[in-house]
Amino acid sequence: MSTRISTVLPPAGTALPRTDSTIDRALVHRSALSEVFVTAMVPDPRGGTLASAQLPRSHAYWGDHSLAPACHDPVLLMEVCRQAALAASHLQHGVPRTDKFILTHQDLRITRPELLARGTRPTTLLLRLDPERVRERDGRTTGVDYVLTLAVADGSGAVQDAGRATVGLRFKAAGEYQELRLRGREGRSMGSTADFATGAVAGEPVAAPLVGRRLPENAVLLDVTATGRGATSTLRIAGDHPSLFDHPQDHLPGMVLIEGARQLALYTVREHIGLAPGKVRVQAVDARYERFAELDSPLRLEALLPDWEALLSGAPIPVEVLATQDGAANCRIVVDLELACR
Repeated sequence: MSTRISTVLPPAGTALPRTDSTIDRALVHRSALSEVFVTAMVPDPRGGTLASAQLPRSHAYWGDHSLAPACHDPVLLMEVCRQAALAASHLQHGVPRTDKFILTHQDLRITRPELLARGTRPTTLLLRLDPERVRERDGRTTGVDYVLTLAVADGSGAVQDAGRATVGLRFKAAGEYQELRLRGREGRSMGSTADFATGAVAGEPVAAPLVGRRLPENAVLLDVTATGRGATSTLRIAGDHPSLFDHPQDHLPGMVLIEGARQLALYTVREHIGLAPGKVRVQAVDARYERFAELDSPLRLEALLPDWEALLSGAPIPVEVLATQDGAANCRIVVDLELACR
């Protein structure tokens, strides 16, 4: 039976965040208005922050999937959570817009996938952001770890819990960030994703249908090879992609790494288990970032399936993806996949 979600909905008499326009794109660090999904941010009278977002019915990147029946992309939800956390840091914690933001971790778990079906109208997502830990030094906020609850209105109009997420952020003044980056690179200058047009990195692009995409430009893997219990690939840097690289950066963004991990996970279960990407959906993602993913060295992705006993359990399939450069780990991402209900 449907129940209302008191942890997301504000107290009676408190207005919900509006959904008639997006918030300032600078608050979510986007250049294109079409890449801004958060529509409002308001303080929750109980503490924390309430937000709303509109999930588009059609989008050249976020809507380009072979999954049937069509549903909103769980990785889009992670992007919405990232945007909401950025905006809350600026608005509720006073982080200057000139600060540089560093992701330490992101995760998402979908609990009600049926609420994310794409219908005849745009879907409104409601979010509650609770700062689990706030880091401060010398009177300024240097980091916030958020816990987010996600909710969607079901067919009857009742607001239902759809999932839970976390986002970890650290903040550096521009000068501090520059020093940190150069120190990590032993003084070598940094490049820009703007220097990497599609095709600039050599390699054989994966066929889009093998990773659940229809459009070739949305496939991000090169030189994919199946292994004994997984698969390996190189991440394709397409600095001119309007969604993956909305604006120039000096490193590979976390959301691009997650996309690479998702695609390699889909490829892996297709090769080893025979599950077509159009029949498999993402149930959860857990990403832990260990160091910056640089632009001047190939980034390798290696996916590994669990043992056969775990595969036969009927539970979602956790595919662990390790990203490395020059033999050192950049991040670890676990993508849980499950059969989509038809």
